[in-house]
Amino acid sequence: MALFGRRKPGFAKEVELRPSEIPGEFSDKNDPALNDNPKGEDKEAFAAAAQAVMGEVPAAAEAQAEKPELFAYMQSLPEVNDPYPPSEAEPEAAPEPELTPTQTLAAYISQRTEAAELTPLSLLRGEIENADELLAAMAEDDTCRTIATVQGAKEVYYYDSEIMTKNYAMIAMLIADKDLPRTMAEMVRWNCKTYPSPTPKAYFKRHPYYMTDEQLDVAVNTMANDEKYRDIKCFVSGKGETYLYSDMVMSERYAKSLADFAEDEENS
Repeated sequence: MALFGRRKPGFAKEVELRPSEIPGEFSDKNDPALNDNPKGEDKEAFAAAAQAVMGEVPAAAEAQAEKPELFAYMQSLPEVNDPYPPSEAEPEAAPEPELTPTQTLAAYISQRTEAAELTPLSLLRGEIENADELLAAMAEDDTCRTIATVQGAKEVYYYDSEIMTKNYAMIAMLIADKDLPRTMAEMVRWNCKTYPSPTPKAYFKRHPYYMTDEQLDVAVNTMANDEKYRDIKCFVSGKGETYLYSDMVMSERYAKSLADFAEDEENS
C-alpha cells in the first residue's frame, strides 16, 4: 500500500535513479571541492590555494608566539595617577551611651505616655525603691526636661510633654482620679473658655470618658448640690439636647444661641 493511500490520476510515478543515470552537469565529478585528482588549470589553481593555506599556518603561529602575555603587558604600562581617589570608609557608629538611672526612669515615663497613660507617683514608689531621690534628680537633669507633672485630687501624675499635650494630660488625670463631677466641671469650663461652646451632656459618653447615663445623672446632681460647682448650669436646647455651661464664662442666653447654631450646622 502506498504511504499516502491510493495514487490519484495525474501524479507521476516515483523513479529511483542510479548514479550512472545522473546527468553529467549534476555529477560529483564536476565539483572541484570533491575532486581528489584535479587536472589541467584546475590542478594548478588547487596547488596554489593549498600552498597559500600552508604558508598562513606558520605565520599565524609566529604571530601568536610574538603576542605578549596580558600581565606582562599591564606591567609595561606607565604609571598614571588615578584621578578618582578611593572612597573613604564609613566611620563605625559610636556605641550609644548607657542611660543613667534618672534617664532610665524618664524613658519609662515616656513609654507609658506613648501608650496614652499617665504615671502616678504611687506606681513609681511601689516599683522603685529610691523613687523620690530619682525624681528629684530628674528635675535637675537637662536631658529629662520634657517630663512634666499634673496635680490630681489624689496624687501627682507624670507624663512626657513632647508626646502628650497639657490639656490631654489634664483629661487623663481627671479620669485617673475617677472624680466624675470634677471631670465634667473642668471640661465644661475649659470648653466655654477655649472654643467658646457649651458642652453636650452626651459628650461625656464618648472617648476618653465613656460615662454611662446613670453616672452622668449622678455627676450632674452632685454638681448641683456642691458649692464648688455652683457655676455649672444646665439647659435643654430646642431639639431636646441637654447642655452644660459655666456662668462664670458665658450667659445662659449666649450658651443657648451657640447650641442652636451648632445644631443647625450639624443638620444642614
